[in-house]
Amino acid sequence: LEEQKCLVEQEAQRHQELVEQKHQEQEERRCKELEENQRRELEEQKRLEVEELRQHKIEKQCQEAEDRNQLEEQKEPKQQNKEEKQRQELEEKKLQEAEIKLKQEKEVESLKQQKKQEEQSNLKEKGEKTEKEKPQQVVEKKKKREEQRKHKLTKQMHMESS
Repeated sequence: LEEQKCLVEQEAQRHQELVEQKHQEQEERRCKELEENQRRELEEQKRLEVEELRQHKIEKQCQEAEDRNQLEEQKEPKQQNKEEKQRQELEEKKLQEAEIKLKQEKEVESLKQQKKQEEQSNLKEKGEKTEKEKPQQVVEKKKKREEQRKHKLTKQMHMESS
């Protein structure tokens, strides 16, 4: 009976030790988690501070640049207006030149068309077969060429003004 009592006590003691060991392990885990959370929070706080400083620095640089620009504008508004006016005049001149070029190309195209019609009528008079195009196809081809020319001139103007 005493031996049994001793075994029961030993078993109870082992059980108690295991329970205490589990509690200790849980406590250690909680401590580690707390430490890890605190470390993460510190890192995040530092990151936020660095980001805030960086943002402040950027804002300060932007403000300084804006202040410099305002000073320059106050010093030289006439010069800037003059340069802007010259730039606009140059663009207008280029636009006029492009329009003149476009008119000239239209005239050349018209002359070519007229010459082609004359040749066809001469061929008809001679009784030779002529290649006929449907009127709608002719109009579409003209429109397409005209659009291509306009696009090319506009693109050329933008490249020259850049």
